[in-house]
Amino acid sequence: MKGFCLIARLLARPSAIRSRALIVKETRQMLRDKSTLTLGVVLPIILLLIFGFGLSLDVSNVAVGFVRDNSWPQGRELFFKLDSSDYFDVKMENSYQAALDDFIEENISIIIRAKRSLANE
Repeated sequence: MKGFCLIARLLARPSAIRSRALIVKETRQMLRDKSTLTLGVVLPIILLLIFGFGLSLDVSNVAVGFVRDNSWPQGRELFFKLDSSDYFDVKMENSYQAALDDFIEENISIIIRAKRSLANE
Protein backbone atom coordinates (compact mmCIF):
# COMPACT_ATOMS: atom_id res chain seq x y z
CA MET A 1 0.00 0.00 0.00
CA LYS A 2 2.91 2.33 0.71
CA GLY A 3 4.25 1.87 -2.81
CA PHE A 4 0.88 2.77 -4.32
CA CYS A 5 0.70 6.03 -2.33
CA LEU A 6 4.23 6.95 -3.40
CA ILE A 7 3.40 6.35 -7.08
CA ALA A 8 0.15 8.31 -6.78
CA ARG A 9 2.01 11.26 -5.23
CA LEU A 10 4.67 11.18 -7.95
CA LEU A 11 2.04 11.06 -10.69
CA ALA A 12 0.05 13.89 -9.14
CA ARG A 13 3.08 16.17 -8.88
CA PRO A 14 3.35 18.48 -11.89
CA SER A 15 6.65 18.53 -13.64
CA ALA A 16 7.97 20.48 -16.59
CA ILE A 17 9.21 17.34 -18.33
CA ARG A 18 5.82 15.61 -18.21
CA SER A 19 3.98 18.79 -19.25
CA ARG A 20 6.32 19.23 -22.21
CA ALA A 21 5.90 15.59 -23.20
CA LEU A 22 2.13 15.93 -23.06
CA ILE A 23 2.19 19.07 -25.21
CA VAL A 24 4.46 17.40 -27.79
CA LYS A 25 2.26 14.28 -27.86
CA GLU A 26 -0.96 16.26 -28.33
CA THR A 27 0.61 18.50 -30.98
CA ARG A 28 1.74 15.46 -32.97
CA GLN A 29 -1.71 13.92 -32.66
CA MET A 30 -3.36 17.14 -33.80
CA LEU A 31 -1.05 17.46 -36.82
CA ARG A 32 -1.68 13.84 -37.74
CA ASP A 33 -5.48 14.12 -37.56
CA LYS A 34 -6.65 17.03 -39.74
CA SER A 35 -10.22 16.96 -38.39
CA THR A 36 -8.91 17.75 -34.90
CA LEU A 37 -6.97 20.69 -36.30
CA THR A 38 -10.07 21.93 -38.09
CA LEU A 39 -12.26 21.52 -35.03
CA GLY A 40 -9.79 22.99 -32.57
CA VAL A 41 -8.31 25.90 -34.51
CA VAL A 42 -10.14 26.77 -37.74
CA LEU A 43 -13.72 26.57 -36.44
CA PRO A 44 -13.16 28.96 -33.49
CA ILE A 45 -11.45 31.47 -35.81
CA ILE A 46 -14.42 31.34 -38.20
CA LEU A 47 -16.87 31.80 -35.31
CA LEU A 48 -14.87 34.77 -34.01
CA LEU A 49 -15.05 36.40 -37.45
CA ILE A 50 -18.78 35.75 -37.84
CA PHE A 51 -19.76 36.99 -34.38
CA GLY A 52 -17.21 39.79 -34.35
CA PHE A 53 -17.94 41.39 -37.69
CA GLY A 54 -20.84 39.81 -39.54
CA LEU A 55 -23.55 39.26 -36.96
CA SER A 56 -25.27 42.04 -35.11
CA LEU A 57 -27.97 41.22 -32.59
CA ASP A 58 -28.90 44.87 -32.04
CA VAL A 59 -32.48 45.58 -33.00
CA SER A 60 -33.40 49.04 -34.24
CA ASN A 61 -35.95 50.64 -36.55
CA VAL A 62 -38.37 47.72 -36.63
CA ALA A 63 -41.25 48.70 -38.90
CA VAL A 64 -44.46 48.54 -36.87
CA GLY A 65 -47.99 49.12 -38.10
CA PHE A 66 -50.16 50.59 -35.35
CA VAL A 67 -53.92 50.25 -35.80
CA ARG A 68 -56.04 52.31 -33.43
CA ASP A 69 -59.67 51.16 -33.77
CA ASN A 70 -61.10 53.75 -31.37
CA SER A 71 -59.61 56.92 -30.04
CA TRP A 72 -58.81 56.28 -26.38
CA PRO A 73 -56.02 57.73 -24.22
CA GLN A 74 -54.13 54.48 -23.58
CA GLY A 75 -53.88 53.73 -27.30
CA ARG A 76 -52.60 57.22 -28.02
CA GLU A 77 -50.08 56.93 -25.18
CA LEU A 78 -48.87 53.56 -26.44
CA PHE A 79 -48.45 54.95 -29.96
CA PHE A 80 -46.38 57.93 -28.76
CA LYS A 81 -44.19 55.74 -26.53
CA LEU A 82 -43.47 53.34 -29.37
CA ASP A 83 -42.88 56.21 -31.79
CA SER A 84 -40.40 57.91 -29.47
CA SER A 85 -38.35 54.72 -29.13
CA ASP A 86 -35.23 54.15 -31.23
CA TYR A 87 -36.19 50.51 -31.62
CA PHE A 88 -39.41 51.04 -33.57
CA ASP A 89 -40.41 52.92 -36.71
CA VAL A 90 -44.16 53.23 -36.15
CA LYS A 91 -46.61 53.82 -38.98
CA MET A 92 -50.18 54.74 -38.06
CA GLU A 93 -52.72 52.68 -40.00
CA ASN A 94 -56.38 53.64 -40.52
CA SER A 95 -57.68 50.08 -40.57
CA TYR A 96 -56.54 46.57 -39.80
CA GLN A 97 -56.91 45.65 -43.48
CA ALA A 98 -54.52 48.45 -44.52
CA ALA A 99 -52.01 47.23 -41.93
CA LEU A 100 -52.40 43.66 -43.16
CA ASP A 101 -51.77 44.78 -46.75
CA ASP A 102 -48.58 46.57 -45.65
CA PHE A 103 -47.54 43.45 -43.74
CA ILE A 104 -48.06 41.25 -46.80
CA GLU A 105 -46.08 43.70 -48.95
CA GLU A 106 -43.36 43.61 -46.26
CA ASN A 107 -43.53 47.33 -45.52
CA ILE A 108 -44.04 46.54 -41.83
CA SER A 109 -42.88 43.65 -39.67
CA ILE A 110 -45.39 43.75 -36.83
CA ILE A 111 -49.02 44.81 -36.46
CA ILE A 112 -50.19 46.20 -33.14
CA ARG A 113 -53.93 46.60 -32.87
CA ALA A 114 -55.06 48.77 -29.97
CA LYS A 115 -58.70 48.09 -29.12
CA ARG A 116 -60.79 49.92 -26.58
CA SER A 117 -62.04 46.57 -25.21
CA LEU A 118 -58.56 45.79 -23.87
CA ALA A 119 -58.70 48.80 -21.55
CA ASN A 120 -61.85 47.52 -19.85
CA GLU A 121 -60.44 44.07 -19.02
